[in-house]
Amino acid sequence: STRQELELIEANNKMKVIDDNLGSIEKEYSATKAKLEKDIKELKAEYEHKLEQLAKDKEEKWARDMKTFTDEITHLRAEAATHKDQLASLLKEKNEAVSQRDFLSKDNAALDELVEGLQMEVGARYDSGFQFALEQLKI
Repeated sequence: STRQELELIEANNKMKVIDDNLGSIEKEYSATKAKLEKDIKELKAEYEHKLEQLAKDKEEKWARDMKTFTDEITHLRAEAATHKDQLASLLKEKNEAVSQRDFLSKDNAALDELVEGLQMEVGARYDSGFQFALEQLKI
C-alpha cells in the first residue's frame, strides 16, 4: 500500500502542477481578455470620434457650400432684376423711338408734299412770268 500511497502522492503532485498551470493560464487569459476589451473599447471610441469629426467636417462644408450657393443665387437674382429693369427701359426707349420715327415720317411726308406744291407754284409763277415777259416783248 506504500506503492498506492506513492502513486496517490504522485497523482496529487501532478494535480497540483496541473492546478498551478491552469491557474496561471486562467490569470493570463483574464489579463489578455481585459487588455483586449480595453483595446477594443479604445479603438471603438477613437473610431466613433473620427466618424463624429468627419460628420462635423461634412456638415460645415455643406453649410459653407449652401451659403455660397445662396449668396450666388441672391447675386444672380439681383442681376436678373437689373437686366429686367434695363430691358424695360430699352423697350420704352425703342417704343419712343418708333413713335418719334412714325411722327417724323408723317412730318417728312407733309414737308415733301409742301415742297412739291411749292415747286409747282414756283414753276407756275416762272411760267407765268415768262409768258408775261414774252407778251411784253410782243408789245
